[in-house]
Amino acid sequence: MFCAGALHEAAYSNGHPSRLNRLGIAEFDHSRSERYAKEELASELASAMLCAEIGVETKGTFENSAA
Repeated sequence: MFCAGALHEAAYSNGHPSRLNRLGIAEFDHSRSERYAKEELASELASAMLCAEIGVETKGTFENSAA
């Protein structure tokens, strides 16, 4: 679970204005907005794919990502 969480947070970091400058990160409005929800989904998908790629995915991490 640590790897999944760390990868989830790492996916956020590339949205910083000095990197990809994604609006959901660079122009954060509030945590219940549609823009924030898209960023959350993108980070969760990135985490799930990276966990599967490096072989650390378990049934628990899969179910957490699916939820």
